[in-house]
Amino acid sequence: MPTDTQLIARLDLVTDKLSTQVRTLAVGLLAFAGGLLLTGVTKPNSQGIQLPTWLQLRLFSIATLALLTLLFDVLQYVSAYKSGVETRTRLRRKIAAETNEDAPATVNTIEIGYDENSFWYKGITAFFWLKIVLLISATVWLTIVAAVFLYKKP
Repeated sequence: MPTDTQLIARLDLVTDKLSTQVRTLAVGLLAFAGGLLLTGVTKPNSQGIQLPTWLQLRLFSIATLALLTLLFDVLQYVSAYKSGVETRTRLRRKIAAETNEDAPATVNTIEIGYDENSFWYKGITAFFWLKIVLLISATVWLTIVAAVFLYKKP
């Protein structure tokens, strides 16, 4: 049976891998939608394809969602950093309050938890789920738009 420390380590590993997958898929969506926009927005008399305006707008929206996904990924890590800095400051204060010159060895045994009511701590979870939801939305939307475009009668 796993301990609390083992479960936390496992969750850290899973969320890190999930974040990597989110970044990969978001960059892929951005490249795909952006590539279609760049190649498909030519003047009607020029060589190349001319994508319908409705498709161009939706591809732009999908690319924007992919960029927002990447922004929320960065904001999640900024929140984690700020939460860590806040916790470290609180730990230093607790160490200063609980130790004296007679007992310097107890410094290594003092522990402190994260402030779960902190804005930055809550931001970690909020940005994590926001990026997941945005990515799923963008992926589903691209799938629907592609299906409509491919099966739409001229």
